[in-house]
Amino acid sequence: MDPIPHPQVQEAYGWADAWDDCHVLFCGRETCHPSNRVDVVRDHTLFHLISAGEGTVSYPHLTPRVHRLGPGQGFFFLPGMRGIYRPDPARPWTYRWVGFTGPGVPGLLGRIGVDADHPLVRLTDPGPADELLSRILGALVRRAPADDLRVPGLLRLLLAELAGGTSGPTSGPSPRSPVDAARDFIETHHHRGIGVAEVAAHAGLEASYLLKLFRARTGKNLRDYLIGVRLERARLLLRENVLTVAQVAQSVGFRNYASFEKTFRRHVGASPTEYRESLFFG
Repeated sequence: MDPIPHPQVQEAYGWADAWDDCHVLFCGRETCHPSNRVDVVRDHTLFHLISAGEGTVSYPHLTPRVHRLGPGQGFFFLPGMRGIYRPDPARPWTYRWVGFTGPGVPGLLGRIGVDADHPLVRLTDPGPADELLSRILGALVRRAPADDLRVPGLLRLLLAELAGGTSGPTSGPSPRSPVDAARDFIETHHHRGIGVAEVAAHAGLEASYLLKLFRARTGKNLRDYLIGVRLERARLLLRENVLTVAQVAQSVGFRNYASFEKTFRRHVGASPTEYRESLFFG
C-alpha cells in the first residue's frame, strides 16, 4: 500500500475591490488529511481539479448522488449548491481549487457547459488547467503590479481549458449560425475595410455559399446588407455634424471619398454634403 501523503495546504485571496465581472475570491492547493470532510453551501462558484489520489463528491440533487473521482477530474459547486466531498482514506487526494464570483460567471459557465446538472469535468490532459491554477495562486501570493488584471484573464483561460470536459450534454448556448455570425461580424467591423471574403472567413464558409445562405435566410444580399449598415452609420455621423464628410467616409469603412459619395448618392438619393445641408438648412 502506498504511504499516505503528509497533509499540506496553501491558499491565497483575491482583491477585495476587484472590478472585473468575473473575479477570483481565492485559490489554493491541498494534500488532504484522510479525515478531511467538507459539507457546506457556498454563495460563490467553487472548482476543484484533482492531481493525485482519489475521493468522493456528493450532489444530493443528482442521480447518481455520489461520484468517485481521481486525477484529471474536477468538480464544481455553484452558489446555493450543497457541497459534500471527502478524500479516500487510503489514497487521499491532492487538488487545486479556485473560488470566483461576479455577474459574468453564469454566462461563462454556460459557454463551457457547466450548470447544476452538469458539474463534473474529466480532462484528457489536465496539465494546462493545473498550470493555470498554479499561476493564479502564484499571482495571488505575489500580488505584483497588474496581477489584479492578470488573474481574471488566467481564470478565463482556465475555463476555456475546461470547455468540452463537462459530463453529460453541453448545456451552453447552441452554436451561432453562419448567417448570425456574418451579421454580427458586419455590425462590429463595418468600419474596417472588410468585404465578402472577410465575412465568409469569419463565418467559416466559402464566400459563394455564404452569399446564397445569407439571401435564403434573410432575403437580402450580403453586400447590400454591409452597405446598408455603413450608410446607416454614415447618416448618424452626418447628423451629428462633428466630422467632415471625408472623415465620415473613413469612419464607416470606405477607402476613399469618391466611392463613398457614389454609393451614398445611389442609395440615399443625394450626396453626403447635400444630405447634411438638408438637415440643417432645408
